[in-house]
Amino acid sequence: MQYLLGLVVEDADAPEKESSSKGSQKGKDEGKGKGLDSDIAQEPRRPFLQSVFERLVLAGGVEAYTLVAKHLAQDPRIDVNGHGCGCSQPPCPSILEVALDYQHVEMIRMLVESGRLQADYQMMRLRLDMLRSEDGDEAIWEAAGDYNDRSRDQESIVDSIVENLGTREQTVSKFIMQQGWQSMPFCTDYLTTYRKAIEDALGDDIAAICRWVRWES
Repeated sequence: MQYLLGLVVEDADAPEKESSSKGSQKGKDEGKGKGLDSDIAQEPRRPFLQSVFERLVLAGGVEAYTLVAKHLAQDPRIDVNGHGCGCSQPPCPSILEVALDYQHVEMIRMLVESGRLQADYQMMRLRLDMLRSEDGDEAIWEAAGDYNDRSRDQESIVDSIVENLGTREQTVSKFIMQQGWQSMPFCTDYLTTYRKAIEDALGDDIAAICRWVRWES
């Protein structure tokens, strides 16, 4: 879970704790140099409530956790669209995506029904651009299906890529379809946005496949 969760820190509104040994501790801290404390200080941190919310979502399983998370999801201080670090593969997994990794269906439904989730077009584009850059066009052509079929048009080719290209978004899209949530506002927007991201990011490959189909026919 650490690739999503940040460090839990004190609430910014909480009073600063005083220490009776403040003077002597300061001297010790100055002598530590670049030790563990300085490394921790450089780590990205999340506010206390955000960390509590994320931990509840990723814990899942208990109805009480879902009820508390549902309440927190309406708090303006909570970012239900939060992302993990860029060191993950693919980068920056969302809270929803990690909850899906753990198959916490009720938590995912809670996030969807919160009305605050947003489909992240820019992140979808970033991941598709990275996939295209790192893996070349082979995976895209394979995902396009039978490009020797003379009846294929651009729409059917895009349909195949959306369905078959192995991405985080494909996993989320399949889950939405399996749950029958296509008509829920966020889910409708998510499926539409992912398709547009594929059309925009992989437009040159889609055009090349279309030319191949026309040439073959």
